[in-house]
Amino acid sequence: MAEARSRIDSGRPELAVPIYRSLLVAAPDDPRLLLNLTVALFKAADYRDVIDVCHRLLKLDPSSVPASLFLGASHFQMGEPSGAVGPLQRVVARQPDERNARLMLAESLVLLERHEDALPHFETAATLLAREPRVWYGLNRSYERVARAAADRLFDRFPGNSFAHATRARLYESQNDYRRAAYESRTALDGGGLDPHARRRVHVSLAAINRHLAESGAPAERSEPSGNLPPPCDEADQVCLFEAGRYADSVRAGRANEDPRSLYWRSEAYHALAREALARLEELPPSFQLFELRARRDALRGSHRSAAVHWRQALSLAPDNRVLKAGLASALFASHDYDAAVDVLDELLRADGASADWRLMRGSALLAINQPDAAIPDLREAARLAPDMKAAYAELGRAYLMANQPNQAIPPLRRILAADEDGSYHYRIAVAYNRTGQAGEADRMLDRYRRLNVAAETRRRELEGRLTVPRR
Repeated sequence: MAEARSRIDSGRPELAVPIYRSLLVAAPDDPRLLLNLTVALFKAADYRDVIDVCHRLLKLDPSSVPASLFLGASHFQMGEPSGAVGPLQRVVARQPDERNARLMLAESLVLLERHEDALPHFETAATLLAREPRVWYGLNRSYERVARAAADRLFDRFPGNSFAHATRARLYESQNDYRRAAYESRTALDGGGLDPHARRRVHVSLAAINRHLAESGAPAERSEPSGNLPPPCDEADQVCLFEAGRYADSVRAGRANEDPRSLYWRSEAYHALAREALARLEELPPSFQLFELRARRDALRGSHRSAAVHWRQALSLAPDNRVLKAGLASALFASHDYDAAVDVLDELLRADGASADWRLMRGSALLAINQPDAAIPDLREAARLAPDMKAAYAELGRAYLMANQPNQAIPPLRRILAADEDGSYHYRIAVAYNRTGQAGEADRMLDRYRRLNVAAETRRRELEGRLTVPRR
């Protein structure tokens, strides 16, 4: 026993494992030996064996907190959140202040897209691990996701409601899409139905939107925020709680209601909580989580070069993180730095060649630098891995055309003709038919292309007309 403990303490846990296994031959149900073996296996990162031993421990004592903790932690380390949640829930139920279990539970719930369930665990972890970047990162991402979920319910159930238009305006403004933000703001104000507090917020936002439009030379609605303060309201109401900066209380006050007003203010409150979490993260020493959030913010705003800088900063702190590498590849591709994007995608594909998204991006980047022959294998693989991915077939058809293989271009393009919205697929296949001497088919596809293209242009102009905010 002492020799095994010495090996663990000296950083060689894998050498302690055979000692504990030999001792267990004589006492296979000794819980102390099983727990020591669990510790050695976990420190040696032998998580699958940890899981097996923990199940043995839990058969002996179903209430064992250490066994549940190591079981949940092992599933978490192996990227198996569904296996981690149950054991970690048992741990925090018995030991509410178990910091690591609380954080792993929250992060496992996030991986399962259960963001609302994750929030109370992140919030508790924030009091236990106030200087842990993972906590504030997780809070920010989950608050943003539940804010968007509330907004989506508002859009789905009350699409023409003024509160829905006000929420769309804020989303467009966050993406620097000021024309759409102005249109939605004006529609929200003209439609009536906003409470005085929401109306004032829309006016304030619209003033800022107008300044951005004026800077770009676009027409803007001349509307200034009213100087009158909204009337007093019930201090327990979610709106007054929001205005007092009590955002978590505002969420709780309106949680039982699903009317447009409640959904609007709930979304606003969650966004405010997300901003507070980001502010706390920014107070800590630089972390890859902070740079990742900055990169995602820049990407949302269309600032892809800036996003690439932040992704690189994040990777300098976590060089093996594939999520960060994928983010960098996307930012490089979006900013037209295709050679650099291919280099990053090569790294990703060496680790996981079964990603249709990465194959598609690499193939498209190679097409952008005029290397169709090199792109074709990636695009064929993307289409094989994701048969419903229309973009893969569109790019594969384009690659074959660029490589002067029109016969090969026809099958992938034919597969997606029914999904053509602007005529671009029909145009490409018309080119392929023309090059293969099928003039009749080429003419038929060109005719269809023209009709689809005219319809798409008409829709675009109608949208442009709706988004043009008249001067007043």
